[in-house]
Amino acid sequence: MTDQRYDTIVGVALIMFGYEIYFSQKYSLINGFEEDYTEDEILCQKVGLVEFVLGIVLALVGICRNHNKEIALRFVSVGI
Repeated sequence: MTDQRYDTIVGVALIMFGYEIYFSQKYSLINGFEEDYTEDEILCQKVGLVEFVLGIVLALVGICRNHNKEIALRFVSVGI
């Protein structure tokens, strides 16, 4: 495997974890989270959202690296 595939694999993993934390509210995936504290819930949502967004960006970078530069530029310009 090349380094580009690692970007995509890590990006997909972050998307899955971010989705489970932010949308499905599975805060137990975060190490050290205790359900007794309600103020930690806001922090957990932020962590999940950051993981989700970073996963999308990393997956897109990995996909764009594997394709022709012209195709990658079109894909990114349409996405933005």
